[in-house]
Order: sequence, then structure tokens, then C-alpha cells
Amino acid sequence: MSTSDPRIHPVAARGEGRAAPPATLAWALLAVTQVVALLSFVVPVTLFRHDLPGREVVFELLPWLNAALLASALLLVAVTPRRRLIAVVLGLLVLPVSQVLTNLASSIAFDTPSNYEDFVAWQMAFGAISTALLVTAWGVARLRSRLWPLGLLAIPVVTGVQIAIGPQIEHTFWRLFGSGGSDVSLVVSFALSWCYSSLPFVAGGALCWVLDQVLGTREQHPFPDELPLTHRA
Repeated sequence: MSTSDPRIHPVAARGEGRAAPPATLAWALLAVTQVVALLSFVVPVTLFRHDLPGREVVFELLPWLNAALLASALLLVAVTPRRRLIAVVLGLLVLPVSQVLTNLASSIAFDTPSNYEDFVAWQMAFGAISTALLVTAWGVARLRSRLWPLGLLAIPVVTGVQIAIGPQIEHTFWRLFGSGGSDVSLVVSFALSWCYSSLPFVAGGALCWVLDQVLGTREQHPFPDELPLTHRA
């Protein structure tokens, strides 16, 4: 690769920097982390349904496997060493923060006169925090302008709409698929519920990316050590 390649700043060409990881790699790794997250949600359903041995271990390990995979992906795709450190720290916080907030939602919903719908609402509300943390970690690692954090506003907006709708959507998934009784129908129902619960992540991440690509200027860099690298995701 020649030093005139637009992906390499003159400083990088002298060996003092490096080209940004390609966008295709970033998108591929992001897709893998979400597939593992989906499996972490649906695989334990089948294991517990049939009382298979080791189901508790799998249930506990799969989320941590996904957390490790996310941290590894952030390590690979971050555009500068400083961004890499910040992004990995944020990424590693996603799972413990999510678990603490889920327990808090359970405590609030079940220690007060309430019902399952209240628990779901609290879980969604607190889940928006861990979702914002995840999108922020990826944004710090890859996005370049100063405008992309505005896209995080989509997360509470979408979450608020989901809370207003209530659990009717997930109940619909259950009536259409989960009530069939087979493993396949149950997995399909849970997978659709996971996709529905992931809408704030998709909306927030997409809006952050659009703001960065369309409205952001590449001359604006949050960190002074950044190189003007063009490949990002």
C-alpha cells in the first residue's frame, strides 16, 4: 500500500500511526456479537425446557462470552489507542450494569404493589441505560464527528414508545408462535421478542452512524491524537 493511499495519514506512513480497521471488519464483528447475544437469549430456553444437564452453566456463561466477544471486537476496530481503551472499558461495563439494573427492576416491581407489566416497563427503562452504554462504546471506537452522540436520543424515545405500548407485542409473538408447544415455535417466539427488545439499540446505533456520516465533518476530532483516517463504521 502506497503512502498516497487516502486511508493512511503521512504520520502513519512513517510508521507512527496505523490505518483504521476496514469498515467491513467492523460491521462483521458487530453482526457476530449480536448473533451471540441472540443465542444467549434463546439457547437457554431449550435447555431449561428439557432439563438438560449444564443448563445453569450455559445460562451464566453465554452472556459473559458475548461480553468478551464485544470487548475483543472493540479492541480490533477502534481507530486510535485512546479510543480503544475507552471503548473496551465501556463495553466491559455493559453486562454488569445490565445485570444490576435488571435486579433493580425486579426489586422495584416485585417489592411494591405491581404486576408483570410493571416489571417489564422498569426493565425496558433501565435497559435503555445499558443500551446507550453499548452504542456509546461502539461510537467511541469507530465514529469520528462530534455530532454522533445526538443519535443516542433515539434510545429513550424508542424505549418510551415500547413502554407505552406495553407487553402486547411480545404477547402477540407468544400467541402466534410460542403457544405451539414445539421447541422451534418457542425459539421463534423468544427470538422475535429479542429482536423487538433490540429496537432501541438498532435505532440509536443507526442514528448515530447517520449523523456521523451525513452531518459530521472529518476535521472535528474529539481526541487530539487521532489521524484523519477515512474507513469507519
